[in-house]
Amino acid sequence: MPARILMRPPIPRTPPWQPRRGRLRAGTAEAHRRLDHLLDSAGCFASLDGYRRYLRRIAPLQAALEGALEAAGAEALLPDWPRRRKASLIAADLRALGGPPPAPLPRPFPGLAGWRAGDVLGTLYVLEGATLGGAVLARRLGDLGLRRERGGRFLDPYGEERGRMWRLFLEALEETPLAPKEEAALLPRARAVFALFVEQVAAPLAEAGAAA
Repeated sequence: MPARILMRPPIPRTPPWQPRRGRLRAGTAEAHRRLDHLLDSAGCFASLDGYRRYLRRIAPLQAALEGALEAAGAEALLPDWPRRRKASLIAADLRALGGPPPAPLPRPFPGLAGWRAGDVLGTLYVLEGATLGGAVLARRLGDLGLRRERGGRFLDPYGEERGRMWRLFLEALEETPLAPKEEAALLPRARAVFALFVEQVAAPLAEAGAAA
């Protein structure tokens, strides 16, 4: 009697489960491109003056996001959370670069209350990803005289530990247990954070266009 052949179901081309990092990267790609385009249009990294304007624009939002993360218990997910706070570095960089203090909040930022673990991880994906990419911008501005110890701490807060800090965040992102509602909040929260940064960067461009 011939041996029985066990038929296995076909392997799907796209797995039903995808790492959170992959879902976040794909789901925020368009928002990321839009923000990059706005940063280039505004000349945020074309000169030290442009960089000072950029820091002043994002400082209130960075502080507000960090406040929301603190209130939501970010340190329970990432024990090194205090080291990841960067709002104070923006203020220090502005002083080092001779710029005016951060612009005040024109209004409270929406949607920063009642966060849970999914909101925390989605927000940190945006903020820590920006820090990872900041090293490239720091080198670009280095040609204009920016140094980590002189105006460049926000772009390069971790120095040689940049890669390690990113890996530790990715471990938390992938390994933190999330309830279904928290899992569902990951991508919308990351998109919402990108949208807030787009709004902050776009505001002066819109004002300039209206004045013209």
